[in-house]
Amino acid sequence: MIKGKDILGRHIVAIDSGQRIDNVHDLIFDHQANEVLGLLVDEGGWFRAAKVVPFEMIRSIGEDAIMIDSADHVTTTRDDDRLADVLDSKISLIGMTLLTTDGQDLGKIADVYFDEKTGKVEGYEATGGLFSDLSNGRTFVPAPENVQIGEHAAIVPVSVAAAMQEQEPGGLKGAFSSAGDSIKGAYENVADATKERQKEYATGKTAGGDITLEDGTVIVTKGDTITAEQADLAEQHGKLGALAT
Repeated sequence: MIKGKDILGRHIVAIDSGQRIDNVHDLIFDHQANEVLGLLVDEGGWFRAAKVVPFEMIRSIGEDAIMIDSADHVTTTRDDDRLADVLDSKISLIGMTLLTTDGQDLGKIADVYFDEKTGKVEGYEATGGLFSDLSNGRTFVPAPENVQIGEHAAIVPVSVAAAMQEQEPGGLKGAFSSAGDSIKGAYENVADATKERQKEYATGKTAGGDITLEDGTVIVTKGDTITAEQADLAEQHGKLGALAT
């Protein structure tokens, strides 16, 4: 799993010639299928079609470069109607509001995590909304099976926010400040439920990097399939958030 903004600016290199084609300018998402269709190389302009590397043409996504077999695998929106339609829609996930089907505001999408092998979106980085009550910042939100992307909002099932329901009007923070220990207990229960969701999500995934304790002990090595025991250990040492992302 890789974070969208982390690959912006990376070089695109052709394996057969060693030629550096260009840099990644942006990612192209199919919002209905919730997957990455390709990498934008050149936005185009008057009388020029945008240049794109279709996702299926990517050989590997490395820490320093995106590798493709040949420069011939860079196509244009004139040759791929699906890519052209997505770019013409002008819809951007970044900054879009996450709403549940019952109208709860879960925050705004700050970034997208996707599977570097399939292009499937696996989660969002969200700011604000109910999630900020639990994290005071950015939160990883596993992508549900069903999500409807519109022009201004992404609609997700109520189950996504089930563990983060507000206890009183004003949000968890406001309720905690006004109701003392009883709300504190509710807050802690919600936080525990969120950790369980993070552990369930991480278990069985491929680790995108090493997770290391302060004493140098490696909990998970990059490329490992994460086990439930490793997820429990990460939670014990305050590394669960890093493991999930």
